[in-house]
Amino acid sequence: MVLKHCGYRSCISIASWNVRGLKSKDLNKTEDADFLKEIVQHDVIALQETHLAPSDFINIPGYVIHQANRPLSGNKAHGGIALLVRKDLKPGITFINTQSKDMLWLCMKKEYFSTSDDIYIGTVYISPYNSPYSKKLQTNAFYMLEAGFT
Repeated sequence: MVLKHCGYRSCISIASWNVRGLKSKDLNKTEDADFLKEIVQHDVIALQETHLAPSDFINIPGYVIHQANRPLSGNKAHGGIALLVRKDLKPGITFINTQSKDMLWLCMKKEYFSTSDDIYIGTVYISPYNSPYSKKLQTNAFYMLEAGFT
């Protein structure tokens, strides 16, 4: 994504990554040098399947993080998503609150990034149709996308 100008930057790097769990008994990816080496190459990162408990929070130095963790299923965490934004870009970004634990959005403000319009970036995790979690949902994720930021 190339922007006219935003301070000293002329472009923003955006990445999306299904991490298949950030923490396990053997590894915490948020403290892993290889994982962090990949993360710091990008300004905005969407993570899916973070597999964090409701009380877990992601902390990666240099980033502001907006996350949605699902309730535990038994004693196991499933799903979970996060948006990470490099701290120096945060003044131009607003996180948009939604009611869904499977959808997060941010708005890149046109005034800050010198674009003609605001830019919206979202991350969505859609569970398999036949999963116990999906069967409990009252609203389909595809419907929520069509309806807007709910």
